[in-house]
Amino acid sequence: MLEVFYKKMIYLCCFFVTACNSASYISINVKEPANIVFPDYVEHVIIFDGTDSTKKTENHIFEYENNKPEIIHLVTDTLSTVLCDYLLTNLAEQQFFDRVDFLNIPLNEKKAKSDSIIQQIDTDAVITLTNMNVKSKVSLKNITDYGLLRGVYEVISQAKFTITGLHTDWEKDIAVTDTIFWESVGLDANGALADLPYFDDALLESIYQVATIAMKKMIPHWETEYRRYYTSTSGNMKNATNFIKENDWKNAYQNWIEEHEATTNKTKKAKCAANIALFYEMQHDLENAETWATKSRNDFENTGEKRNKESISYLKDYILRLQMRQKESAWLDMQEGTVTK
Repeated sequence: MLEVFYKKMIYLCCFFVTACNSASYISINVKEPANIVFPDYVEHVIIFDGTDSTKKTENHIFEYENNKPEIIHLVTDTLSTVLCDYLLTNLAEQQFFDRVDFLNIPLNEKKAKSDSIIQQIDTDAVITLTNMNVKSKVSLKNITDYGLLRGVYEVISQAKFTITGLHTDWEKDIAVTDTIFWESVGLDANGALADLPYFDDALLESIYQVATIAMKKMIPHWETEYRRYYTSTSGNMKNATNFIKENDWKNAYQNWIEEHEATTNKTKKAKCAANIALFYEMQHDLENAETWATKSRNDFENTGEKRNKESISYLKDYILRLQMRQKESAWLDMQEGTVTK
């Protein structure tokens, strides 16, 4: 469930206080559950654009202070096709299904032929884009204290998908709303707009975000998270750091255990315990990881030292994350077919 990549986080080094004892970070890929559980039989899915794209929407507005806004009307047929294509790419990359296809029917044939064509195709489920709305707005506002103009480009995208199993009466809806914006400052209107993205680029970026969010709601997916481990320039802690660089967690664990048992320094014990918690998480033993993280937090609290407040705060958050992962594990097992759905 975890893939590990060794990575120093230099910009966080300011948190740590002694020359011989500091901390490093690693990035880990954590499998996150989706919002729904597909039926067991679903191996091949088809994505279909079922939107009524003949409708025009007021999806681009340009306004300047109290002036009447300029509205550009656009037909969104191309945007819905792009969204389906992005979703196809995202789902295929995850390799959750054996096969993912996009059924691209010409606009004038959608209503008449979509149902009959879908029934003729050997597929297990259909993901239909039933509604889509994209609105963008560029605004210019005075920053009066500095004699500058601030340009803001905001895009709000909404989409709704209906997922239908063709061999049962199973059906689920997925709704996505996403807002993305850019800001720029200049002496005049041209300067304030200069660093904002082009219209097409902004819309495509927003649609890509919607496709990514939709994919994450549909199937289990990987998320990158960061974990801390404490280091030292000597002894067992130094040895453990070298082993981590080689992705040898068992030998790193042995050094942390030895140091934890040998030292009488409360802060060192707390750091070792935090590292041992990370080891257990890497072994997918989330219960023991929580136990050792709790020991570490308690040891840091018992030192009574102000310099350990940041470590205590980190561990509180880490414990909550471990607890959440334990709650999610059963749901994730159902989605991946580890247990009966």
